[in-house]
Amino acid sequence: MYIHQIFGPLVAYRIGAAGPDSKILSQTNPTVDSMFAGIAISADGVNSGAAIVWQTTGDVNKRQSPGTLHAFDATDLSRELWTVIRSPRATHSGALRSLLLPRW
Repeated sequence: MYIHQIFGPLVAYRIGAAGPDSKILSQTNPTVDSMFAGIAISADGVNSGAAIVWQTTGDVNKRQSPGTLHAFDATDLSRELWTVIRSPRATHSGALRSLLLPRW
């Protein structure tokens, strides 16, 4: 289970037969400083370790704040695989809205 804490890290917890474990399995480092975030997970369904957690972050209350798309290893959120920062001037619809999570 993945949870983005407001102005904190994206955190992963294991879900067992009794429900979510209270011990943190992994988390992003450094903390992604954002009040708003979108999260999606992609995986091929066959290969273990091939899953990616995609996260969009940004501050929609700051007009010139860029939106950012992050890709993390789903088994270890401390491993950021890829990131891109979208300039607010790149689109009229705003920086954060211009980043779309991938559709597989």
